[in-house]
Amino acid sequence: MSKRLLTVLIALTFFWAGSVYINQMYYLSDKISANAIDLISIQLNYSGQMIGAIIGLFMLRKDKTHLFIKRNLFLGLIISVVTTLGIFASTKVIYSVLLGFIMNSAYGFITAYLLSLVGQIGTVNTVGKIVGLGYGLGTLASYLFNAILGEWMSQYQLISFVFAGIILIEIFIVHKMNLDFTQTERPEKRAITRNEFFLMAFVLTFMAIISAIGGNYKSEAIFQTGIRLEYTRIYYAIGLIIAGLISDYSRHLGGWACIFALFYPFVGILINSNLSLASIAWPMSYFFLGFYTIYRTIKSIDLSMVSQKFIYFASLGFIVARFGEIMSELFFWIPSDQTLLNSILLILLMVPMLIGFTKLESYTIKNTNLISYDDKVKSFALTNREKEILECVLNGKSNSEIASSLFISENTVKFHVRNILKKTNCKGRNDVRDLFH
Repeated sequence: MSKRLLTVLIALTFFWAGSVYINQMYYLSDKISANAIDLISIQLNYSGQMIGAIIGLFMLRKDKTHLFIKRNLFLGLIISVVTTLGIFASTKVIYSVLLGFIMNSAYGFITAYLLSLVGQIGTVNTVGKIVGLGYGLGTLASYLFNAILGEWMSQYQLISFVFAGIILIEIFIVHKMNLDFTQTERPEKRAITRNEFFLMAFVLTFMAIISAIGGNYKSEAIFQTGIRLEYTRIYYAIGLIIAGLISDYSRHLGGWACIFALFYPFVGILINSNLSLASIAWPMSYFFLGFYTIYRTIKSIDLSMVSQKFIYFASLGFIVARFGEIMSELFFWIPSDQTLLNSILLILLMVPMLIGFTKLESYTIKNTNLISYDDKVKSFALTNREKEILECVLNGKSNSEIASSLFISENTVKFHVRNILKKTNCKGRNDVRDLFH
């Protein structure tokens, strides 16, 4: 199975799942209150996605064979076709809501398998592109689809057949694709400790809560801004693609970019009571959400790539994110105009998250000592010239000796050495030697 084909599958899944999710909210907006829509979209549908992914995780833990993966992808996609058609065909709200829950559960189930495939065939230099482009293109397609059809989007039953057709295309692709992983099976690189597992879950959960508190807006306020939900997809798509590319360049840079993005919720808290400003801040929050989405996805996929037996960990970030977003609803009892209280709450959440994040990053660096030299070099996305200079540094050569052996200037050597130190998060040459030896 090629990385491009997997990117297409992720894009198609993100496209139809996101589009159905948004259109269900519009479909129900004329039938129930805005508060009820919030309950359905966050508590119910996100719970469905989390439950579906958990089921997929445990089933992958039981059986990781390619035939099993292919069969369960079929199962999840077929359930998605039936429920997508049923959501908009039902005249009773309860049936539409129930079918929406089942559809979101199927989406979570499918996501668990797709992310495990990324861990199977991806490398440290391509995972960000696969996920970032897959999510980003799927999100962008969702916007373009809505923009092109315009008023036709209100013909919910007709549009549901289009979504069902897209899922059928995905079923056809799954039927044709080759899922034989005998050539990509990975040897075990290191053990995964319980501390590392729970530390990652802790950090990602707090990140999800922080992002949701500052970036999510109540449906009533959203509808008052006059902004269509699908327009936020442009910002989200850009954030996803940029974050994916950054993470492939450097995991550490991608992690700190996520931390920077998580300070945006403070902006959201300051202006979310002003509808005119919220109409700008709310779409922008999706741009920064893209960085967190990529970070938590790649973090769990990297964990799954440690060994063949851990591929089911690939969906851990998705599960934890949905749990954190559900938990964030507990904090919405604080009125949006209480800027000080909301800011204090965010600070109380940010402090333990930042402490956990720095420990998690140091844990990652520490455990690279259990990975082969080639895998370490790939993980830091070093250029060919940087690899040459790294080997010279590890052999104890000075800058002048390196310059002479590679026929370059000493200033060029210094430039590349600085880049190596930055990418590997090392303070000096001794740290580099400790890391790679």
